[in-house]
Amino acid sequence: MKSVLSLLALLLVTASAFAQDEGNRPSAPFKWFNEVPKDLKADPSLIHGKFHSRANQTDVGYFIALPRGYDAPDARTRRFPVIYYLHGGIQGSEGRAIQGYPRMSAMLTSDSYPAAFMVMVNGGRPNYIDTADSKGESGFLELIAHIDQTYRTIAAPAGRVMIGHSMGGRGTARISLGHPELIGTGVAFAGGYQRDKALAETGAADRSDEARVSDPKNNVFDNATRYAQRADAPKVRLMVVVGNLDPNYIANLDWCAHLARLKIPHELIVVPDTGHFVDQKIHHTERRVFDFIAASLRAIPQD
Repeated sequence: MKSVLSLLALLLVTASAFAQDEGNRPSAPFKWFNEVPKDLKADPSLIHGKFHSRANQTDVGYFIALPRGYDAPDARTRRFPVIYYLHGGIQGSEGRAIQGYPRMSAMLTSDSYPAAFMVMVNGGRPNYIDTADSKGESGFLELIAHIDQTYRTIAAPAGRVMIGHSMGGRGTARISLGHPELIGTGVAFAGGYQRDKALAETGAADRSDEARVSDPKNNVFDNATRYAQRADAPKVRLMVVVGNLDPNYIANLDWCAHLARLKIPHELIVVPDTGHFVDQKIHHTERRVFDFIAASLRAIPQD
């Protein structure tokens, strides 16, 4: 228990160090595969993995936490759902993605919730979208296939959850509705959906206008419209979480209004007196998010 608490304290410090708005670029150069932070090398609860991305023609790193009971003798044939965490910020790093682990640790370690993997994603430069020199979305889809081939996962949309913050929230919204055959549940924190509007108009993946996207129609608004128009679209459970003091607050309301017009079911949580970096413990937000995810995982059909 002491080692777990020490790890969580360390990760909370790491999260603070990495916390930044989408417009701020990290000083370190972008890498698809990053070294394990020194303080985490001895901890067995987080595994640093990599896979070869054909889309990016290089190895891509990720961290994974195994489900409770994964190695138990009576669980050798049991399969588990996967929660993918997409971090915020412009450039991807699986090290930065560790900030998602302490946010979810209470759910991952509690017997009150279904046991699940948690995968922390390196989303590329910029994150979770394809440009000429960085295939963030394609790389993420390859990661899903790699995780399913490597671990005992429930390889179906009902067994996959995406949760992301800021640019990761945008990625969660964009990919879950763009690939409902892969993703069953999406929880998007503080997404800057106004940037996806600009993306559709300019073809640029971020405010620097340096990265041109492969498909400007691949954005949260157009993906939602196409999803609503599909008669055979698999069900995706969506939750949108934003603070009412967040610069992205109005954009979140705008996107939710778009979903409502399209009759796409979703749950909106507005956290009072909160800015861009939502404290999940405020006004029971943590419990509501955990319960939303757990409801999806408990509904997975049993063989």
